[in-house]
Amino acid sequence: AGFYACTSFINQRSPSMGEMFDGATLAELSARGHEIGAHTHTHLDCARTRLEKVERDIGENLVALSEAGHIDNVSSFAFPYGETTYSAKRWVGEVFATGRGILPGVNVGDVDRSQLRAVELGDSAMHRRRALAALKTCIDAKGWLFFFTHDVGKAPSKHGAPSDLLAELAQRAVEAGA
Repeated sequence: AGFYACTSFINQRSPSMGEMFDGATLAELSARGHEIGAHTHTHLDCARTRLEKVERDIGENLVALSEAGHIDNVSSFAFPYGETTYSAKRWVGEVFATGRGILPGVNVGDVDRSQLRAVELGDSAMHRRRALAALKTCIDAKGWLFFFTHDVGKAPSKHGAPSDLLAELAQRAVEAGA
């Protein structure tokens, strides 16, 4: 899995999502083979912010990841709120191997690697149907699929997804040969 870390939340508690994360959590995820990606330091909206400020905030994010003990290369980025400007997307493409937005879909064939498509996971029947349909499309098309959410658990926040949905998607992907 990939985890995009908004570093101003390190050691913080969110009113809507509870305890966030710390450096030890990042190290544990990385040691287990998960990717740690950049997300901006302050969770700013890249579609509504001048490029210079976006660059500075992403730089702060990378420094804070390093200060939290993350030593691996950070090669991916996810746009907070999923949107961006052309100039910020172009800059992200020069700095990172990939950038992920929230435009729905499966990545197949020629893709915009600075604005990869994704499918949102949530705690509703609609989210489950969309995720399963996207997974089938991805497998049939031999594509590349991102699922995104903010937290995963038995009782996720209003921005999160239930752990049983993630387990079902993983099991179906394995059974399909993904």
